[in-house]
Amino acid sequence: MQNETPIIINGQAETALQTLRLLPDLKSNAKSFADKLAEDLDSGNVLPREIEKYFVFINLVQKRLAPRLDEALLDSQGANKKIVEYGIEWEVAEFGTKYHYENCGDKIMDSLIKKQAELKSEIEARQKFLKSLTGKTIIVNEPTGEVLELYPPRKTSTTGVKKTIL
Repeated sequence: MQNETPIIINGQAETALQTLRLLPDLKSNAKSFADKLAEDLDSGNVLPREIEKYFVFINLVQKRLAPRLDEALLDSQGANKKIVEYGIEWEVAEFGTKYHYENCGDKIMDSLIKKQAELKSEIEARQKFLKSLTGKTIIVNEPTGEVLELYPPRKTSTTGVKKTIL
């Protein structure tokens, strides 16, 4: 293992791994750790933003490191299908199987895929039109002559807190 470059945390030089090792590392410890944070949050002993800043930091680290870590884990797995270490079971598995039908030579499938793409485009255009309505609108369905009362689509959203790393 190579020498780790120290980082400065609270005025002390530590390696990134030393800092990670300060976190609980077992499932049962994670539960009690989360329970304690929740208790502190509920009692007002800690501000929600203080907890969240660490989650944001860990998520940034995880996103940056994930591809290299996944590759290193696969490489270290070798011929072993399953490894149990550090209280975690690592198992090589296939995820997200996807079928590609372009090379099947099936003209029926090719035609259906083309129709699906055309329908998707028509639906998106109609959705855009309906979203542009500001209230009850009367239109005539040209092919049938039917008079339609249209209304804007019902809109819902979820309220949350947007976080921007400065």
